[in-house]
Amino acid sequence: MQRNRKIDIAREATLKIESKVEDAVFELQFHFDGLRNGHGCLNYIKGVKKDMRTAIEKLETALAIVNETNWPTDDEYDEDLAQKQPNIYLIK
Repeated sequence: MQRNRKIDIAREATLKIESKVEDAVFELQFHFDGLRNGHGCLNYIKGVKKDMRTAIEKLETALAIVNETNWPTDDEYDEDLAQKQPNIYLIK
């Protein structure tokens, strides 16, 4: 059975994208918890800005991966599935 390299590359790209997005969410969520002072305002603005810049960098990296990846078409996914499971009838 022939493996579809394009799908393998897309799968690897997906894992990288998910990781970068998860890291960005962590930066924003974890580091923002408890950052309000007694007046209800953000405290330690220097750290907040750093965390936001870090999150943006991670999201920009994820977006670059999205843009650089040659994503398979629906037909290519269907063809790969049909090769793996020939008993499945694809309805179009």
